[in-house]
Amino acid sequence: MSDLICPHCHTEVPHGATVCRGCQAEVEYGVPGGVLIFLLIVAIIAGIATRNMMLGGWILFIIILIGGGITFNKLFSNRISFKRHYRS
Repeated sequence: MSDLICPHCHTEVPHGATVCRGCQAEVEYGVPGGVLIFLLIVAIIAGIATRNMMLGGWILFIIILIGGGITFNKLFSNRISFKRHYRS
């Protein structure tokens, strides 16, 4: 793959690196953590809501969790994010 350009310091960063050498910005690839937490909360709520209606509420929980995980992995497969932590 080609090198990435850091939006903060405009240094070339090799694809697969976790930190920019120029400004120490963290490089994140793939699904953001907040989306995975949201998916887990939705799966838990759906599982709890259906436990009274059908016996396999936990089955719906697993289906939503696995299906959502696969979907989000495909949606965010090309996501690259540079996060800089400013120290004052």
